[in-house]
Amino acid sequence: MGGAGAASASNKSAKAVLKRVKTCAFLPCCNPAVRKWCPAHSTLKKCIVNGCGKRPHHNYVGAGSRYCTSHKLLGMVDDYGSRECEEPGCATKPCFGRKRGRPTHCRKHKHLDMVDVSNPQCATTGCSIQPSYGEVGGRATCCSTHKQPDMVNVKDPQCAATGCSKQPCYGEVGGRATCCGPHKQPGMVNVVSPQCSAPGCTTIPCFGQVGCPATCCSTHKQLGMVNVKDPKCAALGCMTYPCFGDVGGPATHCARHRRPGAVNVRDRQCESDGCTTRPSFGIEGERATHCGAHRLPGAVDVVNRKCAAEECTTQACFGERGHRATHCFTHKRPGMIDVVTTYCEH
Repeated sequence: MGGAGAASASNKSAKAVLKRVKTCAFLPCCNPAVRKWCPAHSTLKKCIVNGCGKRPHHNYVGAGSRYCTSHKLLGMVDDYGSRECEEPGCATKPCFGRKRGRPTHCRKHKHLDMVDVSNPQCATTGCSIQPSYGEVGGRATCCSTHKQPDMVNVKDPQCAATGCSKQPCYGEVGGRATCCGPHKQPGMVNVVSPQCSAPGCTTIPCFGQVGCPATCCSTHKQLGMVNVKDPKCAALGCMTYPCFGDVGGPATHCARHRRPGAVNVRDRQCESDGCTTRPSFGIEGERATHCGAHRLPGAVDVVNRKCAAEECTTQACFGERGHRATHCFTHKRPGMIDVVTTYCEH
């Protein structure tokens, strides 16, 4: 009995040992592996590109992780986190799910009660925004709304100019962003924001068809397009950009629908004490500081477009229908109409 019992215990122990032994993940290798790879295939835990020591997460579907994010090829997927959004037909990696649960859906297909359970969140209680700000040299702990006065953006890249902590948007054509607007070098363009669909135009688009993304700038907008990017006046059916609101509050209404007591809270005001008119006059080559009534001697209109006629400084009001103003009344060409002045609808 004692011998049989000892043999049985020995067999159970051997089975337990065999069960605990992991084999190499490289098929058809069956060598024992402490983690994922055996010593012979330990190089596979690094990106296959020569000289790259990053951990591989990407490859073609079913081929196993062999490439890092930087060296992945066209058509490769994240094999390390191969779970996909549960929405039928969606192959996006899920980040959203029930609170304290696993991620099941992507941002596009998340349900109303789902939150981001994959990425870190702002340290402020109740805020679910991803943090970007933290102490210099530390990790991100707060979002832009709840950042502390001494915090900086430690997540996103910063402008290459010494001492500038702004996020870069400008860079060489086809390259990455390296500089912010004030520090951009000659020849740099905005390589982050979308651009107007008109050939050669690098302006950020604001206009598009109702319910569709913006595709054109104000200069190249097509007939029927509206501003689909900027906020609209709170008046029902009004598509005008709001500039008026309560003092210290956000802009809610346009000039036509502004409420009694509302002031222009969006545009710069004349520097003359007590004047709330938008400035148009200033020293040539500099920004506007005063309105027409309070302009200083020698000040000129530096806001409104001038007539295209040579040596004419009159404000342009006339142009082709559907296009911007290019000429004044005196120098307008045949067929041009006033595209600036707004007339009564009645």
